Amino acid sequence: METELRPFWSRFFNFNWKFGLFLILIVCIPRFVLVLKANSSGNYGYIGLVMTISALAPFIFLSKYGRKEIGIKKPKKLNSQKTATPLISSRVRVYQPRRKSSGRAQKLKASIDSFLKTICAWSLMPSLGK
Repeated sequence: METELRPFWSRFFNFNWKFGLFLILIVCIPRFVLVLKANSSGNYGYIGLVMTISALAPFIFLSKYGRKEIGIKKPKKLNSQKTATPLISSRVRVYQPRRKSSGRAQKLKASIDSFLKTICAWSLMPSLGK
């Protein structure tokens, strides 16, 4: 029987909710705190480190079988943009020429722009009660 976790981690955890809680405690909560601190201080130095650790976590904790079970697999073609490495595949944008937009799309864009301008104007208005 194959196990999802690597042999070293199988001694400490099973692939269940306790392992998920462990990952939340060591990756998600520190990331949340660091993002809050970075927003207030402007120092984003450690955010990249925490994001790298969270991207490498499946490769650190899971066996080949476990990675297959959660859907991480090797690409079939290495030269295709659609099969870029799993860590950056969601961030790759492929250039596509713009199509002519329909009148309905332009009306929708205009109404969204108008809505956003209204929200901005409301947020800049002084309080009426003062």
